[in-house]
Amino acid sequence: MGDLSYNFSRSEFACKCGCGLDRIDRDLVDNLQQARQAIGIPLPINCGCRCEAHNKSVGGKVNSAHLPFADDYLCHAADLECSNSHEMFIMLSDLIRRFRRVELGKTSKGKMWIHVDNRRDLPQEVIILEVREE
Repeated sequence: MGDLSYNFSRSEFACKCGCGLDRIDRDLVDNLQQARQAIGIPLPINCGCRCEAHNKSVGGKVNSAHLPFADDYLCHAADLECSNSHEMFIMLSDLIRRFRRVELGKTSKGKMWIHVDNRRDLPQEVIILEVREE
């Protein structure tokens, strides 16, 4: 049981550098929880909040939704780890109904992920494809 919702804990969304940044948008968590309940499989959080230094170290975009947003100082994004393309399909079947910004990716070592965010100041109704070096 999580401390943010039934399945999600604040620690899952905390910046991976250890700085303690964990101010995640409540609507993002609620949408992820609803998706988790609807599809019935875990949604492993690979990345949630990022401080500026960590964002730079992982090659994140300057205006990344993982960074605290100036208007509310909350992070508005999560990257979800996928084990295989079937799992990605199951996750996407629900996530695209809840989020207006979705990014699909694969690392150079074959790990698949789905990025979702709810930043309203960034382009909406988009699906972005990306391959990351690892």
